[in-house]
This record gives sequence, structure tokens and C-alpha cells, in this order.
Amino acid sequence: MRRCSTASENLGRPRYAIAIALFGGGCCLAPMGEPVPVPTVVAAPTSASVEPACLGLCERIAGCDRDEGRVPGAPDCPLSCAAGGVYASLDRDGLACAGQPSCQAVRQCAAPELAMALLGSMATATPTSTPPDWPEGFPAVPGGAPRAAPTMGPVRVALIAYPSRDVNTTDRAYRDALAAAGWTVEDAPADAEAHRFVAAHESESVSVSIYRDGSDTIVQTMQLEALMGHGGS
Repeated sequence: MRRCSTASENLGRPRYAIAIALFGGGCCLAPMGEPVPVPTVVAAPTSASVEPACLGLCERIAGCDRDEGRVPGAPDCPLSCAAGGVYASLDRDGLACAGQPSCQAVRQCAAPELAMALLGSMATATPTSTPPDWPEGFPAVPGGAPRAAPTMGPVRVALIAYPSRDVNTTDRAYRDALAAAGWTVEDAPADAEAHRFVAAHESESVSVSIYRDGSDTIVQTMQLEALMGHGGS
């Protein structure tokens, strides 16, 4: 029979060894006659549980993003194609766009369908009230709420929080809104913590970061006063 370690024996061991004693040898902690509780593990969606055509389109676009250095924007395809995922709502014509010969052709083919799927409930959400330092003419995707931003001298910072929004979906929604408003977008270097890009329009230049904060997705704009057009907002 396996002997359980005593508490005094565990005191001199490193933390990972104690963790093994706690989870691997839980009999030491459970009262006599009571079973040791086993954590419930919920399996994430896998490639086998979603439609192949959906995975094909999602992975093709993700591959194009990687080739173009946009790794932070690449979606988690099994999750995106599972029930309720943004790609799962595309119709057959949209999913068939994966067969196009180039990345540009894939995006042009899928753009209308994908925009509708990604924007989804955002398009019908409550209009966002922009914070005071929100850049002039910079679009605000519906469904957000202003959040207090730090004061950073000559840099104007503005924050909008989107409750329970996905970072990838919010990123693409803002890119679509900026393109529709005539802004150009240039990706910043890849960052594991946030999606970053620079948006420009006429004399305006805005640095944008989109990241997770608890259950919210935050859209942060930063703009040097010297680069603001006609006094900003």
C-alpha cells in the first residue's frame, strides 16, 4: 500500500512537489471514509466536432494572417467554428471562399459574409458614448462604455470597454469601421498581450491597442497632441 507523506515531510520540499502531494496524493488531506473530489474537466471543441468547411475557411484566413505577420489577429478556429462561434454563422457560399487561389481573393470573397458574422450583435448594440479624449472622427463600434483613462502629459489616452466581447472580434470590427470611414490601418509589431495597430486619416494618427481586462475587452487610443488635427476632440 502506498504511504502518504506527512505534513512535516512536505515542509522541506519545493512548491511543485507539494502540489503533487496535494493533487496526486489527495488521500493525505481527505477525512477518513470520504472520497477525494476529482476536478471536472470540460473538453474544448476539437477539429472533429466542427464542420470541415468552416475550419477550412478559418484556417486559410489564419494562415494568411500568419504569412502577413498578423499572428495576434488569428482566430482559434475550433472555437470560432463551434456552435455560437463567429465563423459558424457563415452560410455555404461564405465557407466556400476558402477555395480561392490567393489570400486577397479569399478575403474579397468572404468579406461581406464575414463582416456580418463578426459584427453580429455589435451592429445592433447600444451606441457607444465616446470619452472626452476620443480622437476626432475616429469611429466607435457600438456596445461599449467609456472608461477612465490615465493622464499622460502630451499623449491623449481614451478607453472604451466592451463587456464580454472577444478581442479578435472587436479588433476586426474596428478595422472594418475604420476602413468604412476612410482610415488606413498599419499593423504594429506582434504582441501576445494585445492587438496593436496605427490608424491614420488626413492629419490624424492614432495608436490603437485592443486587449482583455477581466471579462471586458478594452479599446485604447493614444494620440500625441502635436499630431492631432485641428485641436482633436
